[in-house]
Amino acid sequence: MKVYRGQDMPSSLQNISFTGLVDVTYDKPISSQPLMELRNQRGLAGPVVFVLNGNRLTAAQVAFLRFVPEAIGQVQVSPANATNMETVISIQTNTTKPPRQAMPNDPLTGKPQVILR
Repeated sequence: MKVYRGQDMPSSLQNISFTGLVDVTYDKPISSQPLMELRNQRGLAGPVVFVLNGNRLTAAQVAFLRFVPEAIGQVQVSPANATNMETVISIQTNTTKPPRQAMPNDPLTGKPQVILR
């Protein structure tokens, strides 16, 4: 695992994060997709610009970066128009994974409660 902050950030990733990045090497396969897949899924044609958490990505970054669908919180598409010749795909990532709520123990038995719905 490598943590990048400030001047340590590789030039290819400079404008992606204000606070830093964590680069994790994982031995098992991770199901991910290229960013252009978002364009294809939405049936968009023509030039597209990607914005990740408010930071415009370069063509090299778009070609390099991949995404895990569960990490995306919101995708907003702004179609090309008279003033903006490119479609803008703005991606907001999830900031945190909500913690799992532990089921409280039954106060009488001390055992986990079972709730039927």
